[in-house]
Amino acid sequence: MAKHKIDQAREERIEIEIVVDCYNESERYSAWICYLEDKLEFPFRARCVAARKSSPLKKWRKGGNNELA
Repeated sequence: MAKHKIDQAREERIEIEIVVDCYNESERYSAWICYLEDKLEFPFRARCVAARKSSPLKKWRKGGNNELA
C-alpha cells in the first residue's frame, strides 16, 4: 500500500475533536468508536476499485444495500 503524506491540519483536527482527553490506547480506541458512531450513517454507497476474493462487489461496480455481485 502506498504511503500518504501526513496532512497536518487533519492530524490537528483529530487531536482536537476526537482524542483530546485520551490518556492511553484504550481511551483512543473508545474515542474513535464514539466519533464514528456519531458521524457514519449506514448503509452507505461504495464503489469497488480493486477485485478481491473477500469482497462481494465486482471491480468498478457501485454498491448499496442490494447491489452486490
